[in-house]
Amino acid sequence: MVARGEVPLQDAAGLLRVDSPARALAALAAEPFDGVVVERGLLEAFRGLDHLPVYAFERAEELPDLLETLRAQTLERYKTLLENGRDVVYVIDPEGTIRYVSPSVRRLGFRPPPPGVRINLLRFLQPEDQRQAREALEALAREPGQALTFRFRGRDAHGRDRVFRVWGKNLSHVPAVGGLVLQVRDVTREDALERRLQEESELLANLVATLPGVAWQARVAPTQDPLRAPTLYQSPRSTAVLGYDAEELARPGLYYDYVHPDDRADAVALARRALREPGVFHTARYRFLHGRKGTWIWLADTVRYDPATQLLSGYSEDVSEDVARSRALSESEARFRTLAETAPAVILMWQGDRLVFANQATRRLTGYDDEELRSRPVWEFVHPEDRDRVRHRGLERLRGRRPSERYAFRIVNKQGEVRWLDYSAARIEIRGEPAVLGVGLDVTEAKEKELDLELFARVAQALRRSEELETMMREGLEAVASFFHAPAGAIVLYGEEGSRTEAFSAIGWMRSLRPAPQLERQSLVAAVLRDGRPLVVEEIAADPRLREAVRPQVPHGWSGVYLPLPAGRRFVGALALTWPKPPPGEREIARLELAAETIGNAIQRASLRQVLARRVQNLESLRTLDQVIAHSLDLE
Repeated sequence: MVARGEVPLQDAAGLLRVDSPARALAALAAEPFDGVVVERGLLEAFRGLDHLPVYAFERAEELPDLLETLRAQTLERYKTLLENGRDVVYVIDPEGTIRYVSPSVRRLGFRPPPPGVRINLLRFLQPEDQRQAREALEALAREPGQALTFRFRGRDAHGRDRVFRVWGKNLSHVPAVGGLVLQVRDVTREDALERRLQEESELLANLVATLPGVAWQARVAPTQDPLRAPTLYQSPRSTAVLGYDAEELARPGLYYDYVHPDDRADAVALARRALREPGVFHTARYRFLHGRKGTWIWLADTVRYDPATQLLSGYSEDVSEDVARSRALSESEARFRTLAETAPAVILMWQGDRLVFANQATRRLTGYDDEELRSRPVWEFVHPEDRDRVRHRGLERLRGRRPSERYAFRIVNKQGEVRWLDYSAARIEIRGEPAVLGVGLDVTEAKEKELDLELFARVAQALRRSEELETMMREGLEAVASFFHAPAGAIVLYGEEGSRTEAFSAIGWMRSLRPAPQLERQSLVAAVLRDGRPLVVEEIAADPRLREAVRPQVPHGWSGVYLPLPAGRRFVGALALTWPKPPPGEREIARLELAAETIGNAIQRASLRQVLARRVQNLESLRTLDQVIAHSLDLE
């Protein structure tokens, strides 16, 4: 109450009387009051109070009613707060008997005890907590005015387990209260969250403790130099990994004194870059002087800055062994590359379906540079007839199976030449993924000679199966066509005069072709016999030299090779082989010439034998006729 003079009041309990607004405002700042009563002439000084009711009076006779109104309103306010507040207020005696409970107890599913019914508050607590609660109440009751905070477990009216936080104060010395006041709050949910947070904190702490590196955090303002920021946390692995415990590195910036001078700028730039680019993980490697070992170790740092919390978080791991292995691997790769680049053999590595390494011998043999070799699937360099086989074996090896480790196949170089490789392969790993290391020797010349011999042996064996001319032609044609994978082909023989058709043998669609009785000047065979060398035809059906009589029987899209059949100094006929694809290359055509010469000589001998046999037969016939004539003359 603010009054400039004495105000006679019989009941002044709970009132603080001052004689000026300044003293009243000072008292309000020092401790809470329920309201202000002022002389009307001083009311203007309290216009700024918006959290307390202010009452004005003019005469002293108004004060009793005014104070009674203030008390009633204050009681109503406290009652409203008690009934609608989150907490439940109990007044109990030292033994725990409830003397008063606020109406908000209904939120826990309870009803206030009826008047005259004595209920002990301890009965609602868990049995294992009742002893501790009794001891807390005894401690609270020993000294009036004492305040304590404690937590107990109990059950609500529905029998559900709850957790309560209790703020207690001994107001037994206050006549209006005369007991222990307990402010009880249901903190079950908060308790569960706290326990969960505690469990997660312990889990995180255990997880960090098991990490091989050091986790750390520092609080850095966005404009602050990270070298001057104090470290908030450093995991226990610091001593083992860095050789220093957290206290030894506590001074801001000290950590960077142990970074190698050549790497210090990079390490400092890492932290500053994290502040410039928040929310992004930044990494760097540098050398650090180990505090216990006294040697330089390699550390890999990963840092990230969160501007919301102003925390610079990082993880430092000793990667000295990784760096040593990487250097050893680099040295090994350098030695391998030097060896591979100087080796005369083809050395390559491929992963998936692409080359990842090809040495100089590979580039020289194929005619492609590195970029060209890497830009296409590795199978595209293999000869079409060998491609499926090579792909199947390569993929089987990638899957961990063990196909033939050594075999031969053909490749086609940039100039279109076919080269033979004697190839060996093994499964390796590149960056943790399966790959194939292959080594090949160019055995083209030896393989070509081997194929020449094989072809000659096949054809010779086929020609020896029969002395009969037509059978010999068929056997020889089938042997050559099988060797060159030709689905169709033919052999045609001409008489000694070189124009009359003497014999014809064919396979595949060429069986439907009938040769002309005489060699026609406008024909593919005539062109071959006239020039005396192989004739390669890209599209037989479209060639203008093809006989018009047989053009309708020739399928489209077929290529062919026509060769003369030499026998000594003359040609006795022609050999034709056809394919539904491009014709063979120069080396295969040269091999075909060998086969044609072998067939031509053999057929010539067979033909001569056949002519000789016919002449012998004619002579025998004449001899028999002569004998018959002579015998008839003797009879006369």
